Amino acid sequence: MVTPGAGHLDLVQMAQLGWELGVPDDLLPFCENNGDYYCVAQDGSVVYWSHDGDTEEGWTDLAEWIEQVWIDEEAFDEEDGDE
Repeated sequence: MVTPGAGHLDLVQMAQLGWELGVPDDLLPFCENNGDYYCVAQDGSVVYWSHDGDTEEGWTDLAEWIEQVWIDEEAFDEEDGDE
């Protein structure tokens, strides 16, 4: 569900800001990370777009990104005591 006006959870606002900052129009920015963006590509893969230039980071789909980036990162933070 996309909820307009929900701040960092507003997908439309997130995408518009990403595109204004240079994310290519063929990518859908969905998560900001220090001025860089995780984006869904037209083929359904997820790519990491960096304002510093090209990166090699990518995932086959959103499910893989959630598992490897979002869930694994939270597990790492809990292990370190950074909740």
